[in-house]
Amino acid sequence: MIVFASDLDNTLIFSYKKKNQCQQKVICVEKKEEKELSYMTQIAYNTLKKLGKKIVFVPVTTRSIEQYQRIQFFDKIEYALTTNGGILLRNGHIDKIWLEETKKLIASSEKELQKSIYLLQEDNNICFEIRIVDDIFVYTKSLQPQKTANDIMQKLDLNQVFVDTNGEKIYIFPKILNKGFALKRLQNLLHCKKIFSAGDSHFDISMLQQSDVAFWSGEQNIVMKKGVCHHWQQNVVEFGENVVLEIEKYINI
Repeated sequence: MIVFASDLDNTLIFSYKKKNQCQQKVICVEKKEEKELSYMTQIAYNTLKKLGKKIVFVPVTTRSIEQYQRIQFFDKIEYALTTNGGILLRNGHIDKIWLEETKKLIASSEKELQKSIYLLQEDNNICFEIRIVDDIFVYTKSLQPQKTANDIMQKLDLNQVFVDTNGEKIYIFPKILNKGFALKRLQNLLHCKKIFSAGDSHFDISMLQQSDVAFWSGEQNIVMKKGVCHHWQQNVVEFGENVVLEIEKYINI
C-alpha cells in the first residue's frame, strides 16, 4: 500500500484570502454556512482525484473533527487523521480502537492540560475562548502569543505536555501527540509500503521525517530519518499543485 499523508491548510488547500493570488481555475472544497472558506486549484484537485485510484490519500490535520468535516473532497476519504493525529476517521466515522489507544497514551498528560487551562484563564492577553479540542488538546488565542507560551511553559511539566504557537494561536498538546507519531501508528495499522507526505509548518516536520518522500515549504531545512525531502519555498497555491503533480510522476515511473 502506498500512502500520501498530507497536511491540509496552506499545503493542499488555501483560504479565500489567497484565492485572489491565484490566476488559475479553482474549486471550493470548504464551506461554512454557505460561505466559501478554502480552495484547491482545479489541476491539483483533478490530479489528487486521479492519484486516489492508485494510492491511499490520508489528510493529517490539527483541525478538530468538526472543522475537518467541513472539507469536501471528490470522494469520501477512507482514512483521515484529525486533532493532530489523536483521532482516526474511517469513512468519516471515529475509529474507537484508535481513540481508546490515544486516551491511554495521553492519560498522564491530563493533569497538566487542566493546569494549562487555569493558567490561561489568568492571562490578560488571551483574546479567545479556551477550548479543549475533541477532549485531546487545549487551544486558544493570545494578543502576545510568545509571551503567553513562555509564561505557561515555566509553570507546566514539559515532560508531559508541550506548548506551541502559530501566529496568535496557542496550543498545549500532550507530549506524545504529534503528526509523526500518528503516522507511525497508521503505518503499523496499514502496513504501508511507501509513504509520501507534504507540509508547510513546524507542526508537520515530525510527519515528514517519518516518510520516504517528503515535500516541505517551510523555511528551515529538515533532517530526514530515512527518506528524501524536496524543499520548495513556494506560495501555497503553487506548492499544493506541484506536490500532487510530482507524486504523480513518482507513481508513473
